Amino acid sequence: MWRAAGLSIAPSEATIGWPRVAAAFDYKRPLRFEEEFHVAVRISGVSNRTVRHGFTVRRGETVIGHGLLTTACVDEATRGGLQSVELPEGLVERLKGAHD
Repeated sequence: MWRAAGLSIAPSEATIGWPRVAAAFDYKRPLRFEEEFHVAVRISGVSNRTVRHGFTVRRGETVIGHGLLTTACVDEATRGGLQSVELPEGLVERLKGAHD
């Protein structure tokens, strides 16, 4: 989704990062090694400082499962650790436009 929007989640000059702060996946069917599958990604929620991505994994027409992943926008330049910061202006609109 980020690449389709012309973005990188980790450009070399970036001062912000995107750690994963929550993840969940509900399995419906098994996948086996070497099976090909498709992952559809969408934005399922946004706050001032986080983006929640929803995922649907399919093998052909078979739904393998659904998941959620929440990432936080953080300032990596903060001395002594990471500091949560506001999402960059226009980011969510660019990401949403990449999959509409």
